[in-house]
Amino acid sequence: MKKKKIITLTVGILIGVFMLYAINFFPEENINEEEEPDGDDFNSITTGSTGPGDSEITLTPEEVGDEQFVFSISIDTHTVSLQEHDLGEQSYLKLDGETFEPVDYPTLSGHHVNGELVFDIENNQEPDSFEVMINGIPDVNERVFTW
Repeated sequence: MKKKKIITLTVGILIGVFMLYAINFFPEENINEEEEPDGDDFNSITTGSTGPGDSEITLTPEEVGDEQFVFSISIDTHTVSLQEHDLGEQSYLKLDGETFEPVDYPTLSGHHVNGELVFDIENNQEPDSFEVMINGIPDVNERVFTW
């Protein structure tokens, strides 16, 4: 019986040593680490909260091209109905002094919405900066997302 305990303990120690070796020589990438943008990559911007009377909106530029700007959009709320709002009338893109309305956008309903906000543009160069404005979605009169 004592010999069986010693063997079990030895095997456990060997497994532990092997696991430490594997962790040190094969580190796992940290998927929660935010990467710096490289050229065409842009960070997500979030405004608001899911608190009473408010909505949390996250925009992420997915495609910034010479014909279209495509943003992934996520809207979350726990106390506000989104169905009375229309992103086609309440959002726009400002680029090089021009204003563009979205040509495609998700229909808002319920308390959680995900989709794409798409703007058709004519631009022959990579923009230095651009803004998306979303108006009137509670609890903020105008939300400005600037890249």
